[in-house]
Amino acid sequence: MNSNKFEGSLATFPSNVYFLDLGSRFWIYHKISFREGFLGNLYRLNVIDISNNILTGVVPSSLGSLKYLYSLHLQNNKFEGDIPVPLQNLTDLVTIDLGNNLFTGTKLIGFYI
Repeated sequence: MNSNKFEGSLATFPSNVYFLDLGSRFWIYHKISFREGFLGNLYRLNVIDISNNILTGVVPSSLGSLKYLYSLHLQNNKFEGDIPVPLQNLTDLVTIDLGNNLFTGTKLIGFYI
């Protein structure tokens, strides 16, 4: 769904979605915020890409409950604050890109930023 200019509300995704690509300016054209509870019942996600948007605020700690997640791309946004500690619980996480944001605080063990 990246690089589009859809209008209106974002539909609810079915719970069997494994790959969610909302990167490359998707959020600019939608009045949607990336916040706690946004992912709803998408607990089977393997890959999340919301890179290259202008998302602000903090990264929801609920991402740490996505136990099947192995690739997380949050780069090139304007996220701030601490990186949520629950992300360390993602034992299958192989790829994480948090670069080019406004994070502060303590760097988490095992994370390259």
